[in-house]
Amino acid sequence: MSRFFNDLEEEKKEIKKKFTTPQKQVEKLSKKDKLQMEFETRVNELIKNPKNIKKFISDLKKYEKLDIPQYIEEFLLSSKVYQKNNKNLIDNFLKKNIETNDQEEEIQIINTVINEIDEDTIYENMLKIKDKQERIKKMTESLEEIKSKEIKINLLIHILSVYTKDKDTEKIYDIFIKILDFHKNQKVKNLLDNNLNFYLDLFRGEDYKNILEKIKIINPDIYKRRCLEIDFINNKFIETDQPDFNIIFLIKNNRLEDSLEIFKSLNLSGSHDEIFRNNINKYADYLFNNKKYYESYQCYIFLYKQEESHNIKIILYTLCVILNKEIQEDDFFKKFLVDFKRFGLNTFVLKSQDKIFEIFRSFYLLHCYDSEEAYNILHNINKDFKDKECLEEFVMNL
Repeated sequence: MSRFFNDLEEEKKEIKKKFTTPQKQVEKLSKKDKLQMEFETRVNELIKNPKNIKKFISDLKKYEKLDIPQYIEEFLLSSKVYQKNNKNLIDNFLKKNIETNDQEEEIQIINTVINEIDEDTIYENMLKIKDKQERIKKMTESLEEIKSKEIKINLLIHILSVYTKDKDTEKIYDIFIKILDFHKNQKVKNLLDNNLNFYLDLFRGEDYKNILEKIKIINPDIYKRRCLEIDFINNKFIETDQPDFNIIFLIKNNRLEDSLEIFKSLNLSGSHDEIFRNNINKYADYLFNNKKYYESYQCYIFLYKQEESHNIKIILYTLCVILNKEIQEDDFFKKFLVDFKRFGLNTFVLKSQDKIFEIFRSFYLLHCYDSEEAYNILHNINKDFKDKECLEEFVMNL
């Protein structure tokens, strides 16, 4: 008998234990959470057994500021509950709940706006710091704290511009790789559209590879061209849909005539990346060495328009002597003739240390039927020029 009572006592303890453990957990909840739990429990019981609906409806007012899950709203509006006597109470309850939630959402929006205004003020104050190092230090420190994406982007772009002016490649890399995380932002998109190639050209080795991998999705075209450039530098010449690379592929396979067919359709107007300019420069040299002077001239004109380099000017002036009447209607040749007037100062046609004046001397002598000396002058300036016959032919046709 005593054993029976002992077992009963143990069973009571177990039952008590089952009920006391959740109670401890409930005590940790806030009043609102407890009320929410109570509300949902009552509804769940009513769904199973809707006997006490009347009492529940009369108590609705105490649950006005709680969240109403979709299934509870559907239950309140169901035919079993939403009856004539209950309609007003349920309507008022749901209306109050919507108003409360809207108000809370509005407060949240206001708080967000206030935070953004505060962050705007912080950003503007940082911009006013005259000491560059102090300003950049403050901006860098605040990057983790600032919640506004727009302000964070503004900070990153400002820091990047300072490091770019300082030509601090290591720090440029650290900031630029963070900026790439915001590539969908319009401000960042504009920055990348205009300057991605510029920044890529700053990096070397692993830094370059890391940035290149990140732009694979951001700008597939630039990624593709950069990968082709690496392949071609490593003498992995492949046929491709990129015409400037395809030209290089063809000349590396001694297919000059095929390359000229592509060159005819090549667009040399407008802006092109540095890779394109490098490929055209290689092609121009190849054409010159293979006596395709007019096509070479076209390439160098394109390059000169990109950057008025003195070395390219020397080559173009040399080509003006070689091509002569063939390009007499061309604007650059007309400028050459205007510049040639300076040669009038050299009354005795004396040698000069100035390559430009030596080219003028060659041009003058050629028109005086001295193709031999004209050739010697051009060959001394550019050892790759070995075509005496083209000058002799010109003299014969004078």
